[in-house]
Amino acid sequence: LLFFVKTEKAFFGRFERQYISYTESLSPSNFEKISAFKKSLCDYYGLSGEMELLELFCGFNDDTIPSAISYFLLHKAQSQSDEKQDETEQLTEQLLALFYPLRHPAKIASLAMCSPPRNVDYTNQFFDTFEQVVNAAKKNCNKEMLLILTCDLEYSSFQRKWSSKRISDYMKVSHLEKDVTDFFESSKKKKLILQYQHKSKDLTQFFQIKCILESAYLYYEKPTNEKLVVLIVHNIMGQQHPFPIIFSKLNISFFNFFLQNNRKKSLIFLEILLPMKLKNLITTDSTVVVDQYSSFEHVRFFYLFI
Repeated sequence: LLFFVKTEKAFFGRFERQYISYTESLSPSNFEKISAFKKSLCDYYGLSGEMELLELFCGFNDDTIPSAISYFLLHKAQSQSDEKQDETEQLTEQLLALFYPLRHPAKIASLAMCSPPRNVDYTNQFFDTFEQVVNAAKKNCNKEMLLILTCDLEYSSFQRKWSSKRISDYMKVSHLEKDVTDFFESSKKKKLILQYQHKSKDLTQFFQIKCILESAYLYYEKPTNEKLVVLIVHNIMGQQHPFPIIFSKLNISFFNFFLQNNRKKSLIFLEILLPMKLKNLITTDSTVVVDQYSSFEHVRFFYLFI
């Protein structure tokens, strides 16, 4: 389902000019940090190079690291260290923390079972369940919305369990707007969970959804707000252009729904619905994991435990 609205294309055009400027906007000294940050990510996860970064972080692109650097510079503490090494170490720690929720579980499982080993202990890594993420997000629902990136399918069983709604089921934009309005005006509804399937490089429809949610969130803003908004973005199997990971200079990544008054949208990559440590996962069905994650270009999904 595509929504054709003239103002939406204009909005996308403004964003596109911002999107392509991240690398060029960095100073020469900060530009040099790009390769160092990529190396830090590769070393931390035992990756062989940038191709494995694309596999571990679905949506990683040329502007991901530059936008992260801009994000860090904007939020750097007022008191700056005199030692450059300390600043670099601090930024590296922030980088690792920023990317940790975006790991693809299937790639981590593949790395854990590769031969020879990568000299990195992957087995104790833990991936939160959808329920855990939602429960944690409730604490900050008066400050942020939640965006979840996944390479899994839009299962009907998941939709029934969580009363989620698919964007593709809305025949008109006004129908989505009405549902969003009804949610915020209802005294009984506490969670709005929407599922959107990202199918191409054109982010026009996503920005329209973004604009609708942002506008309603701000219009009904209350200090005691207890309403949680969750948008699940599905990449599809074999997709050449997955949903891009870009962090905004303003406050948070563009797909984290930067809002006024420090309102934002938290981001996480989620594939597993039941709590499970990686060491249990790779022991349970290791052959299937290896076979299914043979190529980032061909396989974009993992297991969805219900």
